[in-house]
Amino acid sequence: MKELSEKESEVLIHAGEVILGVSREKLEERYIEEIDSYLVGLPPWIKSQIHLLLRMFNLRLTSFFLMLKFEPFTKMNLQEKQRFIEKWAYSRIPLLRSGMTGLKSLCAWGYYSQEEHWKDFDFPGPPLGQEDKVPTLLYGKQPWKPPT
Repeated sequence: MKELSEKESEVLIHAGEVILGVSREKLEERYIEEIDSYLVGLPPWIKSQIHLLLRMFNLRLTSFFLMLKFEPFTKMNLQEKQRFIEKWAYSRIPLLRSGMTGLKSLCAWGYYSQEEHWKDFDFPGPPLGQEDKVPTLLYGKQPWKPPT
């Protein structure tokens, strides 16, 4: 089942390029598949909010309101995209800041849920089947010891 439309996928790829600092070529297929598989399990009301967020993020009217440019997010150059995202992130309007947090979370989920990126932040992987190697379920190189 596919939850994201072509336009929504394109918005997520362009947003991931700026938010994650990863080129669009590296984000393409698996990145969107991971986000899509995550969305499938969400309740319908959350899905509709995410679709609305992605639509609003790429509206010409939104970019005109924030940057006085009548151009959708996906057609901006990299510097304009960065400024646009900063306008959302540091806006005085709480709804825009919340939307930016949601978009940032989706981008991070799509990229870092792939095993090949776990080494980027030194995550050892799931402990199932490796209980003898990972002595605690808490993440860390050494077992956690409570303070005395």
